[in-house]
Amino acid sequence: MKAYLKKYKWALCLLVIFAALCWVYKTHYSTKSYPTVLTYHAIEEKLPEETSEENEYLFVRPADLEEQLQLLTRKGYEFCFASQYEITNKKQVILTLDDGYEDNYTNLFPLLKKYQAKATISVVTGSIGQPGHLAADQIREMSDSGLVEFASHTVTHPHLTSLDDAALDQELQASKRALEEITGKDVQAIAYPYSDYDQRVCTAAAKYYRFGYIDWPKNYYAQYEIGRTPVRRDITIEQFEALLH
Repeated sequence: MKAYLKKYKWALCLLVIFAALCWVYKTHYSTKSYPTVLTYHAIEEKLPEETSEENEYLFVRPADLEEQLQLLTRKGYEFCFASQYEITNKKQVILTLDDGYEDNYTNLFPLLKKYQAKATISVVTGSIGQPGHLAADQIREMSDSGLVEFASHTVTHPHLTSLDDAALDQELQASKRALEEITGKDVQAIAYPYSDYDQRVCTAAAKYYRFGYIDWPKNYYAQYEIGRTPVRRDITIEQFEALLH
């Protein structure tokens, strides 16, 4: 009888240990995932007259964006900046916008304030203050709000792989410096124009940035080639929800 009880106690101990290990795995490993990273460009109701058919997808309607923000909020997603990319057991989403269009201030920013959502805008610094693009005071105001982070999209939006080492370094360094002078904050991420990059570009970017982003909806999770999923103009809310993880 004593031997039976002893064996029973050992079996019970093993069962408890197994259950504890399962709980640790479930709570600390199996539920961890990468943030959903989404890409936008312009937030605009009407298409500019000169917009080509192939570029129409870049212009997401403000009403559609608001519906998407409502869905993300309702589902309990935490809004994070591009500089906060990490594996976590939370549901996180990173909203990124490329180029730095003025409608990011007039149409996006009010929605971010309404829903207390965060976004990262990657700016072509050579276009700051140009018609249709963000001005320095708008960038500063959004940055000071705590809802918008600014990242680099280079100075002139070139194909980075076509540049020699000196020109590449200039595009990476000067764009970072220009944004930091306006915002007074460290710029930690870059979105490569046209998603044009290679190992040389990644190595050069690592001198100035913590993260590099591309526009291809692939599962690239390397620090300097993080994949983003584009949000297109005519996407339905059901299709948008399917992009999330």
